[in-house]
Amino acid sequence: MRVAIFLVLFFVILLQTVNSMPSLALPQFEVSQQITQIKCHAIGEKEIVSVAENILNDNDSGITGNTWALDNYTKEIFIWQHQDGSFCATMVYHGQFTTLEGKSPLGNSTISNGINGTFKGTLITTIFNATFSPKMSTNGTIGTFDYKCSGNVACTKPNLIDQFFTNSLGLDISRYVFLYHTGTHGIFQESSNGHSGDIMG
Repeated sequence: MRVAIFLVLFFVILLQTVNSMPSLALPQFEVSQQITQIKCHAIGEKEIVSVAENILNDNDSGITGNTWALDNYTKEIFIWQHQDGSFCATMVYHGQFTTLEGKSPLGNSTISNGINGTFKGTLITTIFNATFSPKMSTNGTIGTFDYKCSGNVACTKPNLIDQFFTNSLGLDISRYVFLYHTGTHGIFQESSNGHSGDIMG
């Protein structure tokens, strides 16, 4: 699914700007371990945000910047404050996607409309400084949001960092891993360590 970039605290995934070279596919169990173990906090740090939101009709960008699927998913957002006052965030994604005709997510093949699959992933930010000034609930489910994306047509996505912080400094993506699974049409892995597999057909 997701990794295609936009620099917001809770950027929607898919970093097409990552210049990693494709790597050999990791065993699925290893990818699953990466997804569950990737964290940015340590014992003793204070969790200040633990929320979940449901997202509908989000466009999913491939490695070459093409929109290859529309996603419906749940995103969990966890933010910790370190003892020195800095912050770090983890975002956990799980949901479904439906492909759009065009280039495949890796960009080396093509896909047709209507292939359904599931994805899961985790993204963590760098450690950053900011003023914590939440404008929404910091616990529980914060709602369902329809991005109303459609193909390569631009759609508006909220900048969630503005809902929790002001004056952020040093916020970026540190690490991520996403796994897309269709069964007969292939598996695609996108991560900060490289990309492998593809979804085709």
